[in-house]
Amino acid sequence: IGLSGPVEGTVELRLSQRTALALASGLTGINLRVLDDDCLDAIGEIASIVCGNAKQDLAGRRTDITIPKVSLGAAKPAAPAQPTIVIPCISKIGDFSLEVRLIPSQAPAA
Repeated sequence: IGLSGPVEGTVELRLSQRTALALASGLTGINLRVLDDDCLDAIGEIASIVCGNAKQDLAGRRTDITIPKVSLGAAKPAAPAQPTIVIPCISKIGDFSLEVRLIPSQAPAA
């Protein structure tokens, strides 16, 4: 998810294959066993729900967020090398991490 406005950067949710399958299976009600298009669509839908909630929380703060993008594999961040905050998370369905890369915007204040 890309951020723009007073602060720019990215927020990435990183899931293991096991965690992604469990999360997608929980959303679809189907026991998914492979990272196929159905699984990736379900993960994208979950990311869209998270973005929708974040957009409400950011209302009035002049911060825009992009439509979530789902990548398979060890994708490199879209932004140039930036300090990264990694937040490890533990859940009943598997571990995951949230990676946040933020830099002050270079755009002039409106």
